[in-house]
Amino acid sequence: MTIAIRTEGDPAQVTDVVRNTLRQIDSNILMTSVRTMDAVVAASVSGSRFRVTLILIFGSVALVLAAVGVAGVVGYAISQRIPEIGLRMALGAQTKNIYMMVMSQGAKLIGLGIALGIAGALAITRVVSGLLFEVSTLDPVAFVGAGVLMAVIALVAVWVPARRAIKVDPVEVLRAE
Repeated sequence: MTIAIRTEGDPAQVTDVVRNTLRQIDSNILMTSVRTMDAVVAASVSGSRFRVTLILIFGSVALVLAAVGVAGVVGYAISQRIPEIGLRMALGAQTKNIYMMVMSQGAKLIGLGIALGIAGALAITRVVSGLLFEVSTLDPVAFVGAGVLMAVIALVAVWVPARRAIKVDPVEVLRAE
């Protein structure tokens, strides 16, 4: 048998009163497993909460890896183009143009990655539908929000190699050739 009691104030203070009242009614009734409704609700959602926490952790790690990966790919591509960038700067290219060239190269990668990510997300919506609460599997706000978040993080990751590219000394590059 389960009894639910609504109280105002501390439920621990009411427990002794209820226990004594039950003993007066019938001494054979034992009151065990006294829990607050908050504890009952927390126990009922603990499995889902754990899965969501794991997904949050793995998603955060994936986000960091994606940012590091974008920065690494763009950084490598720029390092391969150092002679070209040095020559462009020696011939009079402004740092603004070099910066925009690098950022546009990164933006192309970011656009491709976001398009592939949205396609992948659409493909696995049925798998994750059981983990979503009060959100549809095709929620446009979630898809746009995730895309914008990734774009911002990736643009910051591209910004670092772009800053390095505009600091190339054309004289040093031409001497190395």
